[in-house]
Amino acid sequence: MLFIINSYSDDNIYYVNTSALYIREKPDTKSKIINLLPYGTKIYAKKTNHNILYNNTNSNWYELLKNTNGYVLNYYLSNEKTKNSNSYNLFYIPKGYEYGYRSELRLYNNKAILINTTNLYYPDTNIKIGKYELKNNKIIISFIQAYIETVIVDKSIDLINPPKIITINETMKLFWNENIGGFIDEAEIKYINNKSYKLDKTRCIFYDLNNTEDSVKFYSPAYYCNRNTIKWDLSEKANKFIELNR
Repeated sequence: MLFIINSYSDDNIYYVNTSALYIREKPDTKSKIINLLPYGTKIYAKKTNHNILYNNTNSNWYELLKNTNGYVLNYYLSNEKTKNSNSYNLFYIPKGYEYGYRSELRLYNNKAILINTTNLYYPDTNIKIGKYELKNNKIIISFIQAYIETVIVDKSIDLINPPKIITINETMKLFWNENIGGFIDEAEIKYINNKSYKLDKTRCIFYDLNNTEDSVKFYSPAYYCNRNTIKWDLSEKANKFIELNR
């Protein structure tokens, strides 16, 4: 019986040195995008014989190894670990009647920070930290710690409970989809080809065609993209927690 063991040396290790690097299905700039590499992501790759003149620089296509298929240009790769924390930020903003859930996912250097608020007027804050890895067209995130801050509304006074920091064991799987230009959670995949919803790439939502925006039942699910933005009004302690985990 023959056993094949894949082993990768330090010579196969590279780091992404641009804000976001597309992984192509084939070694061609016009080839299908199958995933995206955030800044600082550690990858295993090997040089191919495919080269290209890119931005007036001779560049080679590198084939990805270890659980991830596809090709990237070495123009955007570094042999040394990146020192900056230039995160690639993805936003998830559903639209609906009095629906206040918002989310921002920050990815960089194989680290992940997920910021959630559940109400626009009196935000309850949940911040999760963890690490991510890439597997084909997916980003798999393992969250290990969470910061929870709850607001209590008492007449005209807003009270913030002392924040809690707890250990968690949660996994999040995001799938890259070129047609929507973003990442979609497993729970939202069903909306991609659903005729009752219309894709709105500008707002990164699936617009509910059966209900109008003034309907109590109106709700349009979202997906993660970088075409939106959120202006957070987080507490000093929440911001400090984020900074400590950068």
